Amino acid sequence: MSLLSYITLAVVLSCSFAVEENISPRMWPCPDVKAFEPCICTENSAEYIMDADCSGAKTDQDLINAFASDFSFLSFRKLLIDHTLCVDCSLYELSAGMFNGVSFTDIRIVGTSVEIVDEGAFSDSHTSLEAWHMDNNKLTAFPFESITSYTKIISLTMNRNEFPPEYIIQPIESATLRTLNLAYNKELNISESLVQLCSDLRVIHLNSIDLVNIPQYPESPISMFAGLENLTKIYLNNNKIPVLNSDIILATGNSLTELDLSSNSIISDNIDPEFVKGWNPSVGCTLNLTNNQITYLDENTWRPVFTAMHGNEVIDMSLNPLTCGCDIDWIVLNTTMLNLLTTSTTCHTDEAFSIYDVDPNFVNATCTAQNLL
Repeated sequence: MSLLSYITLAVVLSCSFAVEENISPRMWPCPDVKAFEPCICTENSAEYIMDADCSGAKTDQDLINAFASDFSFLSFRKLLIDHTLCVDCSLYELSAGMFNGVSFTDIRIVGTSVEIVDEGAFSDSHTSLEAWHMDNNKLTAFPFESITSYTKIISLTMNRNEFPPEYIIQPIESATLRTLNLAYNKELNISESLVQLCSDLRVIHLNSIDLVNIPQYPESPISMFAGLENLTKIYLNNNKIPVLNSDIILATGNSLTELDLSSNSIISDNIDPEFVKGWNPSVGCTLNLTNNQITYLDENTWRPVFTAMHGNEVIDMSLNPLTCGCDIDWIVLNTTMLNLLTTSTTCHTDEAFSIYDVDPNFVNATCTAQNLL
């Protein structure tokens, strides 16, 4: 047989072996397409990034098999697992070693049956992870104490999960975390030390967690937010909070721009005039107290709150049963004070009407006469 014949035979055999072994080419830099199934790798060579969409991975084993692939590069930008529309998925645990050394910058796991995240599940992302989003899963526990190991994390979202009431959310420590979202977790059990060691926290969502009282250190007492120099936005709406104690909201760095206490159970007699401190004096700020049980706005309680704010329509008290008697004379007779309230803030008698429609002349004449008695 000639040399050419040997070469031809070698080529034919090589091709036939490739077909038999079902070898498919890699879409470099992604792993082999078949081996990585049911995950899908997409790459953007111009930006030097790879993303992994593992929404098709229905079980723990599916993920383990996919990440057993050979990888030219172990650094991915995004991991997405979205089971919102999956009716037969049974992914229950994210275990240590499952991702086989692969690291991520952005993790988004949504609508799954995941109950447990092992502390080492994403240990290879300790120095890369910036955003961790787990919304609408079945989490009953989470290694919050391990967040300190993620040296670049900026955003942590753990809303709409199933933490049992007896499970105490452990204090979180992070020098980089800026946004924490624990909203929509029923009967969430948090302590006053939850974010004390999150030195750069800017935004915190604790809304819709059935919070009965805002946690407060009992010794002083002092706010759970004390010492957070950069805190700008606090969301405590849709809870069951009845009382606003002194210093319950304290932004030490005078950085606060938004406080949402709407849809709670706050009543007039349970409000301390110094319940909030630390508004940012340089920008417009908003205080949302809509849909509570506030009936009167006596000057001793509310003047300190009003004078700490500036701008127009920055205090919203709509959907409160305000009686609007002489308790509001100091507001309606002072346009600066009145303009702080939203136009939707209403007085409730037989028919609700805007506080802006209260006749200041009537208030002045009537309340002055009462004060002389």
